[in-house]
Amino acid sequence: SNAGKTTLTRKAYQKGARVLSDDINLLLPEKNGYRAYAVPFSGEFGRTLNHQGGRDSYPVAGVVLLEQGERLETQAVKASEAVARLLVGCPFVNTDAEESAALFDVLTELVTRVPTIALRNRRDDGIEEIMNAVKRGIGHA
Repeated sequence: SNAGKTTLTRKAYQKGARVLSDDINLLLPEKNGYRAYAVPFSGEFGRTLNHQGGRDSYPVAGVVLLEQGERLETQAVKASEAVARLLVGCPFVNTDAEESAALFDVLTELVTRVPTIALRNRRDDGIEEIMNAVKRGIGHA
């Protein structure tokens, strides 16, 4: 919440990017990585998008954890920190120990197979600058 998901989504969409959602997407494993799919529920901007739902999907190049910052920068995130931050951000975390353990295992697998970075940016940073920083950050993660 208040990390900048909708703001970044709007910037990318206005520059012609195809967007699944500004909030929740489904990541599913495949042979050579993961694929992101749209889900029926989304943030405020996502409800305005015209996409094919589960038929639209994109390969996942990396996981980006958003943070507000004083300047545009990225930083690789250790697997343990990435899992902890993703657990907090999961919308449906069951208090059942078995469910929590399964979610932990799924997220651990994700961050070992896909680079995870933190992205710090300001509201006025341009999407081209942001995307270039993300590409560099994922390439170095």
